[in-house]
Amino acid sequence: MIQSLNTGGGGSGLAQATQQIIAAVESSKQEILNHIDTIATADVEACTEAAVTKIAQIDSSIAMVGFAKYGLSTAALLDGLIAGYQSVVTKLAPTCGDSTIREYDSMGRPVTVEITNTCVAYNGDRASQTELYCLGRLRGPAIDRAQVSKEATRDTSRWVAQNALPGLQSARAGR
Repeated sequence: MIQSLNTGGGGSGLAQATQQIIAAVESSKQEILNHIDTIATADVEACTEAAVTKIAQIDSSIAMVGFAKYGLSTAALLDGLIAGYQSVVTKLAPTCGDSTIREYDSMGRPVTVEITNTCVAYNGDRASQTELYCLGRLRGPAIDRAQVSKEATRDTSRWVAQNALPGLQSARAGR
């Protein structure tokens, strides 16, 4: 391209070079805009998640104050919130399963049995616990399956809902 510009081959080489430069700039411009959009989207998602988490931590929500101020039933609001949070907990439950390893003696009798419960959340996070039996007796703590399930979802909205439910249910019981 540079050679055609230097050889005096007319304006076509210059026009072609100009077009290539403009195309490269346009391509870069679109890539930059796409990158900015990606960053902005991530910022909005992070901000939304932080806001939801903070709202769950507020003792007296704006909705409760608004309902009470206008004489509306806060019990109905609490019932709706509880139902919504329970729905989140149910629908976003992790996939869980057990794996078992057995060791047998020379007579074919089980000597040790190791059971591992593993749960995987929708975002790929995992949690597991193991219990061990020797000669039919549990050695150590039993698996807490509810805790394994909850721990797998520690970085999801299910975790927020599970932690908010007891407070909502307590507030509802006090009404």
